[in-house]
Amino acid sequence: MFSSHFITKKVFPSSKDTRIYKTDFPDFLKNENILIVIWKSNKKSKHINDKFNWKGFFILKKNGNYYSKICFGKPFSYKDFINGIKNNEIIFDSGMHMTNPRPYSTWRSSNQKFWYNHIIEEY
Repeated sequence: MFSSHFITKKVFPSSKDTRIYKTDFPDFLKNENILIVIWKSNKKSKHINDKFNWKGFFILKKNGNYYSKICFGKPFSYKDFINGIKNNEIIFDSGMHMTNPRPYSTWRSSNQKFWYNHIIEEY
């Protein structure tokens, strides 16, 4: 969901929760659409522009179990980031996996397409 004040709001549809112990949760977590988090545009735009819109970024590419290339990407703006979300090239990963005991949240490229499209040098 996008608006002028928010990048996005993440809503969790509890009907899609397949965990067997979900019946043990408090009632407010059993509602169909639970608002998990909201990112405000002014905060996120500053973060994205400060981190990526100056000198760009770098990534390492793997070949099997070894890093084989270092790649440098051109700077990108908050607008590019938003377009990446809208095009499903950037997704929000809540980090809430059964195999991961540490909670975290991050934005990541859904298939590396976003990062690879911004690469300008490879070594």
